[in-house]
Amino acid sequence: GDPATVSGTFFLRNKSACALSGCSVRSTFALGVWAAHSSQLSASTTLFHDVGRSGVAMFNSSQVSLQGCKFLRCHVHGVCSRGDSVSVLQGCSVEDCGSRGLYVYERASMTLTGCRITGTKDATRAALEAAGSR
Repeated sequence: GDPATVSGTFFLRNKSACALSGCSVRSTFALGVWAAHSSQLSASTTLFHDVGRSGVAMFNSSQVSLQGCKFLRCHVHGVCSRGDSVSVLQGCSVEDCGSRGLYVYERASMTLTGCRITGTKDATRAALEAAGSR
């Protein structure tokens, strides 16, 4: 995404790093966390809820590690991973997101261990979607 048109409650760029623990992240219009350009996010027992876009979105070789996090009613996706980014989710739950619970595409990778992914508000979309290059 273009920084002129994409915003986030937490906006990580250019090899920056952020650690969240026991937090609650909410946003009316923006992403919960936008991690881009080789940035790193580590979050544990954090609630991403009622976020206007995706709870966590990562692009361009960013790395995200989520443990025991909950994504609830994110307007677009719970977690979106694109463009050589790497996401690891352990013991997370993703519930009732607008379009997809988890979306991984364009060479990104996502590893899930002990996670629970349920339903979307869009009955035509899968709760988890993996797509190749577009």
